[in-house]
Amino acid sequence: MASCAKTLKRVTQELGRNNPAIIYDNVNVDAVIPKIRILSFLCSGQICMMVKRLYVHEEIYDKFGEKLMAFIELLKVSNSTEADVFFGPVQISM
Repeated sequence: MASCAKTLKRVTQELGRNNPAIIYDNVNVDAVIPKIRILSFLCSGQICMMVKRLYVHEEIYDKFGEKLMAFIELLKVSNSTEADVFFGPVQISM
């Protein structure tokens, strides 16, 4: 990046697709949890812009973790052709 800056060249950075979600202590936890579910697990997390890491403020860490786990445990895992399934197989057959 430094060498490109000297000559004003365009730079594209590959940041490893490790997108974080930063959760502050003033957030409405109940409103954020469903968004984290979508942004973390949609398409089994195989989209490069999906959230891969969570940074949660220490003041709400335990509360957030408990609510996130409770919410995730409600997600249905089965064949993706069934109703109300959130997680299906990434690959059914070869």
